[in-house]
Amino acid sequence: GMSGMSGMSDMGGMSGMSGPKNLTKGSNIIEIKLGDVVDLLIDNVNTMMYHPFHLHGSHFWVLGSGEGSPPSSPPSTSAPVYKDNQNIPAKGWAWLRWKATNPGWWIFHCHIDFHMATGMAVVFKVGSSEEIKESNPLPKGYLKCAER
Repeated sequence: GMSGMSGMSDMGGMSGMSGPKNLTKGSNIIEIKLGDVVDLLIDNVNTMMYHPFHLHGSHFWVLGSGEGSPPSSPPSTSAPVYKDNQNIPAKGWAWLRWKATNPGWWIFHCHIDFHMATGMAVVFKVGSSEEIKESNPLPKGYLKCAER
C-alpha cells in the first residue's frame, strides 16, 4: 500500500501513512506495514534554515526538492536519486519516497544535532513486533541479563 505523512510544524511536513499525518515536534512513532511504499513530503516553507534529514535502516528516492510551496502531488522524475540523507531547503520542501522492506525501529531526523535533540525527528516502526523479532534474532551465546 501507499503511505505518507505531512505537516511536521517546525520540522516541515510529511505526507501519507494510510492518509496524511500532520506531525509536530516531539515523540512521534509511526507504524508502517512491511512492504508499504511511503511518501515523505517535508514542508520547510515557514523556516529560514535548511534541514539535512537522514533516514536510518533504509534509503529513499528523491522525487523533487525546491523553494516555495510544495506541489500538491508527487513530482514526476525519470531518474530519481537514491540516498539516505536529503537537504531540505530553507523556505522550501522535498518529496521523498521509500519502500519499507527492513523490519525494525528506524529514526528519521534532522542531522543538525540541536534540532534532533529538540524533537525534529520521527521513529518509524516497520513491520509487526513479530516480524522485527524474526528478522533480528539474537545470536547463540548472546549475553543475557541474569533472571531473577
